[in-house]
Amino acid sequence: MPFSRPTTSTASSPRAAPTCAPSRGPTWPTRTWTLHETAKLGYTDIAWPKQYYAGKLQLERNLERERQIAAAGAGLSPQEVAARLLEG
Repeated sequence: MPFSRPTTSTASSPRAAPTCAPSRGPTWPTRTWTLHETAKLGYTDIAWPKQYYAGKLQLERNLERERQIAAAGAGLSPQEVAARLLEG
C-alpha cells in the first residue's frame, strides 16, 4: 500500500524522528518577543495587537523606570543609558 496511514510504531521509529524533530518547539521564546525587544530598544511607534495594548503601556513604563534607576546609579541621563543599551 503506497499511501497507508502512519501507525504509532512507524511514527515513533528512529527513522521517522529526524523528519519531525525540526518542527518541534516555538520559533520565538514568546509570541510577543519582537514587540518586547523593540520596546527595550526604545522604539515605541510599533502597532501592538489590541489585546496586548495594556501590557505595552506597562512594559514601556517599567522600562523607563529601569532606565531612570540605572541613570541615577551611574550619574547618566535616561537618554545616555538608552544609547549605551543600543551600543552593547
